[in-house]
Amino acid sequence: TEEAIRILDQLAANPAYLSFSLYWKGKLEKNPELWKEILKEPYNYYALRILQETGQNLDPLFSQIQQDPETPPAPQPWEERIRLLAEHRLFFFALEEARSRQFFSASNPRVLFHLARLYHFLGDDFLAIHYAEKLLSPSLWKDFSQNERLEILRIAYPSRYLPILQEEAQKKNIDPNILLALIKQESRFDPRATSPANARGLMQILVSTGKAIASALNIPFSPSILYDPKTNIQMGVHYFAELLNKFNGNPVLALTAYNWGPERVSQWYSSLPEEVKNDEVALIELIPDSQPRLYVKKILLHYWIYHFLSSLPQ
Repeated sequence: TEEAIRILDQLAANPAYLSFSLYWKGKLEKNPELWKEILKEPYNYYALRILQETGQNLDPLFSQIQQDPETPPAPQPWEERIRLLAEHRLFFFALEEARSRQFFSASNPRVLFHLARLYHFLGDDFLAIHYAEKLLSPSLWKDFSQNERLEILRIAYPSRYLPILQEEAQKKNIDPNILLALIKQESRFDPRATSPANARGLMQILVSTGKAIASALNIPFSPSILYDPKTNIQMGVHYFAELLNKFNGNPVLALTAYNWGPERVSQWYSSLPEEVKNDEVALIELIPDSQPRLYVKKILLHYWIYHFLSSLPQ
């Protein structure tokens, strides 16, 4: 244990490993005080893991949203112009106004908020998420009202295509929140997304995988159908359900397989000692490739936030 703590202390010097180090040091030393630093910025995997483990669920997230701003933000004249243009559905003119403000003040949280909101109105979730995620920090929320904070969270975690997802999820008995999380990570809700490996659409299905799924579902196949949101979701949910079935309902293994391939996951998992196989936290950390390991952590983060949002009044 002393050697492990020494290594964790060394890792803590690197900001990229700070949350990892504090989380595991807190567990090893049974000292939850170390976790307070992580919880200052709760929109990360380890912060939400701590909230789950300490029985707080995601209540602190809602508390932060509900905190009154110290000085309620007064709209600037340029914000009023954007509001009026958007009110009359002149979104492209409103966007030009926001972009002109961005040119002079690229990091202004209010500018980023209006860009996120306008791209969301225009149906471009990819860019809306890009700007909204820059604002997911309580240190910036003094600039926003309670309603605006919740709006930022909803823009960063969109639920477009939810009716289709719910329909397909019900067929397979899958929580639609995990599917929303999967799509957010895979394509950021861009139905035209194409990866360097030629994975396509919302759920990033490879053409070869798509052919096999289409055959199983009795759907006439051509690569272009992977760009159709409804078809892509139908095929992606079917494939994810197959992976869940293959790995006995274990979502960590199914998610890892979705990204890394089922054969590699089977080979890796079979080599693990039994006591690790039932420990979800350790299992994730032991994924031998950093890319699928980070992928799974991000999807679980997304899943917890989607679950939190689904519990709030619309």
